[in-house]
Amino acid sequence: MKTAIMASRKNLRDGGDPPRIDAIVARVRGEFREMPGLQLTLAQACRLWQVDIATCEMVLEQLVRDCFLRKTNNGRISAYNADRYTEADRYTEKE
Repeated sequence: MKTAIMASRKNLRDGGDPPRIDAIVARVRGEFREMPGLQLTLAQACRLWQVDIATCEMVLEQLVRDCFLRKTNNGRISAYNADRYTEADRYTEKE
């Protein structure tokens, strides 16, 4: 799947289709699993996954709803770990 996403950048330059949302979601899940403790701002996430702000927000919000990610008090996105965070920390308001 990473190959398809990496290839999507070339496809966009050549007029190809953008990557599907489910492919981006899978990539984001993979990145957070591979790098425990990863915390990103929205701008950093957009650069890392090479997507526009609206797409990135949609993907991150989906993963927050799925309780895979959480938004920290300082506005960063991090993996949700039930052993580490309290129930109140799970649901933080969007700025």
